[in-house]
Amino acid sequence: KASPSILENGWEARREQCVDSLSPGLSLSPGLSSSNEVCRIFRSYTGAAHWLDSNTDVFLFGQGSIQTTFLVESNRKCGGLSSPGVAARETAQALKTLAQAARGVAASTSDPAAAHAMLDSARDVMEGSAMLIQEAKQALIAPGDAESQQRLAQVAKAVSHSLNNCVNCLPGQKDVDVALKSIGESSKKLLVDSLPPSTKPFQEAQSELNQAAADLNQSAGEVVHATRGQSGELAAASGKFSEDFDEFLDAGIEMAGQAQTKEDQIQVIGNLKNISMASSKLLLAAKSLSVDPGAPNAKNLLAAAARAVTESINQLITLCTQQAPGQKECDNALRELETVKGMLDNPNEPVSDLSYFDCIESVMENSKVLGESMAGISQNAKIGDLPAFGECVGIASKALCGLTEAAAQAAYLVGISDPNSQAGHQGLVDPIQFARANQAIQMACQNLVDPGSSPSQVLSAATIVAKHTSALCNACRIASSKTANPVAKRHFVQSAKEVANSTANLVKTIKALDGDFSEDNRNKCRVATAPLIEAVENLTAFASNPEFVSIPAQISSEGSQAQEPILVSAKTMLESSSYLIRTARSLAINPKDPPTWSVLAGHSHTVSDSIKSLITSIRDKAPGQRECDYSIDGINRCIRDIEQASLAAVSQSLATRDDISVEALQEQLTSVVQEIGHLIDPIATAARGEAAQLGHKVTQLASYFEPLILAAVGVASKILDHQQQMTVLDQTKTLAESALQMLYAAKEGGGNPKAQHTHDAITEAAQLMKEAVDDIMVTLNEAASEVGLVGGMVDAIAEAMSKLDEGTPPEPKGTFVDYQTTVVKYSKAIAVTAQEMMTKSVTNPEELGGLASQMTSDYGHLALQGQMAAATAEPEEVCHHKPLMCKYVYPGRGGSRSLAIVPQAAVPSQRFALSAAFSATSQRSLFSFKKKEIVDPVSHQC
Repeated sequence: KASPSILENGWEARREQCVDSLSPGLSLSPGLSSSNEVCRIFRSYTGAAHWLDSNTDVFLFGQGSIQTTFLVESNRKCGGLSSPGVAARETAQALKTLAQAARGVAASTSDPAAAHAMLDSARDVMEGSAMLIQEAKQALIAPGDAESQQRLAQVAKAVSHSLNNCVNCLPGQKDVDVALKSIGESSKKLLVDSLPPSTKPFQEAQSELNQAAADLNQSAGEVVHATRGQSGELAAASGKFSEDFDEFLDAGIEMAGQAQTKEDQIQVIGNLKNISMASSKLLLAAKSLSVDPGAPNAKNLLAAAARAVTESINQLITLCTQQAPGQKECDNALRELETVKGMLDNPNEPVSDLSYFDCIESVMENSKVLGESMAGISQNAKIGDLPAFGECVGIASKALCGLTEAAAQAAYLVGISDPNSQAGHQGLVDPIQFARANQAIQMACQNLVDPGSSPSQVLSAATIVAKHTSALCNACRIASSKTANPVAKRHFVQSAKEVANSTANLVKTIKALDGDFSEDNRNKCRVATAPLIEAVENLTAFASNPEFVSIPAQISSEGSQAQEPILVSAKTMLESSSYLIRTARSLAINPKDPPTWSVLAGHSHTVSDSIKSLITSIRDKAPGQRECDYSIDGINRCIRDIEQASLAAVSQSLATRDDISVEALQEQLTSVVQEIGHLIDPIATAARGEAAQLGHKVTQLASYFEPLILAAVGVASKILDHQQQMTVLDQTKTLAESALQMLYAAKEGGGNPKAQHTHDAITEAAQLMKEAVDDIMVTLNEAASEVGLVGGMVDAIAEAMSKLDEGTPPEPKGTFVDYQTTVVKYSKAIAVTAQEMMTKSVTNPEELGGLASQMTSDYGHLALQGQMAAATAEPEEVCHHKPLMCKYVYPGRGGSRSLAIVPQAAVPSQRFALSAAFSATSQRSLFSFKKKEIVDPVSHQC
């Protein structure tokens, strides 16, 4: 006899089995059992703590940085969007990797407390994941249960929190968190209502501020550099950065005490707060990049954060040292050059939206500005006009930054244009941007509820909250409109609503607080910040899903080599420019120093030479030029081969290929010619304005010509009629020669949209190449139909049909009436050919092949002209009206196919005439038609 509890458990298990069997794609049982097993094994690991004291596992698992990579991948897997069953299985697999990685990180950590923290946090992730899968399973069993859904959301949030804790236990992460906390604590010095007056002379305070600024800027660079090294380097760099920040803050507060008015003091404090915010963002970006070095766009964001620190420091120095014209501009310029130098380190991501030829123009314009400003620096230093001197230094700095950005972007485009490279593409969202906004909102909310916050500080914090929440909502709106995933679309919209609503509620409490700074209003404000912080945190966690991020470019070794001359020239330019500005700063103080003038002239000469070398390198490495040369050489070789075959055919000595049938050769030749035809428009488009794609497209085109020549010579060798034999060879040669002309025109255009004088030649070459493709296809279709092969014509018609529904048609050059007239002309031609085919099927069946080929060609033209007519037609419903289709279904390889399209203009008698004609043709083919029907593509009714 079974007890009630046993029966209840048995009934529950049986019900779960029924649910799993009815929806196997949603089954979570395998993932749940796997995750429970992983938890059991990991608990045994953590229970046996004695192995932490040995070093054997260090040799087994390697360095902690390797384990960090595994741990990050596990984190990504656990957050993926997928169906419940697949997600459960992937989570279970990720937990196995997590267990191994966490054990390896703990084994390679010398601090026992840190090792135990890693293991504890990993265990929390595993146990939480098991609970998450269990709750998800219950939610699937009872989808309408609100309590179950609430428990599922709570467990999911706990798992997310555990994952964050686990990542924070990685080597170096806690040190960055400590540095962030230290910066936050130091920044509280800025929250006082009034600052004590300075006790130091102005010159001494100014000198200390300049030195502290230089130290902090250098520490920022060391943080950026440390992200590419070991975890210990980032820990040391972040610690030094927080120390330098504290010293800089003290020096800034000392300078604020030197201010003569309250307004000046408020400006200095505001700048110090901006530096504090920028410093926190820098450490956050460094932390994100060190956790996941392969994260897309992370390197650019880190460089931007470092640049923001430099710019905010420069703003403060400019504000505090207005009494020393010339010197502060030199210091600002040196800091800016030091910051942009990182753009030239392995540029595998775009740094701007500039095209390659925009980069060349940018280099030319900035080099001209730089030359004029360098002359102004020298001239104004001689005459002692320090304000003009400082202005020229600032202009030179901006020009050098523009040159560096253009050089880095050009190097990136050169790298991805190599045929062996793969260009990256933009993701749905930028998760690091979300994380930075999250951090800014949290800091602003902290200032809002701080009892020491003044009314101006509350207003500043409210502005920051409004700015970042508005940016997040806009990002969600854009992401929702771009994604095709309905779950993600709905989640982005809902998250944006939650952020917007919680922001609106917070703004109400801020208005009340601004009117009355009472303790009650401050408490209401504190309560209102909690929902906003929670909504932003949830949105940030969702945005970090790997399905939404960008895919970085993969630059080949050849692409990296092509980048090198540009990068070397740009680095030389920056280095010599830094020396020039340092020398100019000395001359501004003491212009009567002849040796220093000689040094300045030497640096100026080096800068000029490096810019000339940069311009030459960018022009020489223009994308696609080398590939065009290689492709031209390859097609020239193919033309020589086809000429040799033609000479052999004339002398009746062309060797017959016996290793393959004529049908297979015709199919190969048809396929290659069609692929070549597909590349004509992409090459023309790339040659007119997409330089980065030109090399890929011309290389792909050239790769088809060797198999084209082999197939054409093979087909010709099996043709008995000498005239047909020469026709195939001559048309193949014509196609190769037209492709050669196309490549010459593409090389001349180079992908430069502003080279308008080359665009007509590109268009003409493309048209000639299309005509060559059409000619050889007509010949091949006629030859195929004579032996009963109409598959190529069927494919051509089906392809023309598919183009009616895909993409955007070419830019119309005529009116709707023009295209309407052409459509009617081809429609009538098809109907006439159909009548003629019906007649010839009785009198001259051998002519049916040519007529079928003509009909195929006419329909291709009809489809293209129909697209253009639809693009220019009004009203809109006319654009989407499609012709009736006469569809023939017959058995063949890969299933049934459709043959022959009859436009709406054809009268019923013509439609059935065409049906009869093709029925007669089918008697000579290698297969028979099974069914014929008239189909309306709008209603899908027969």
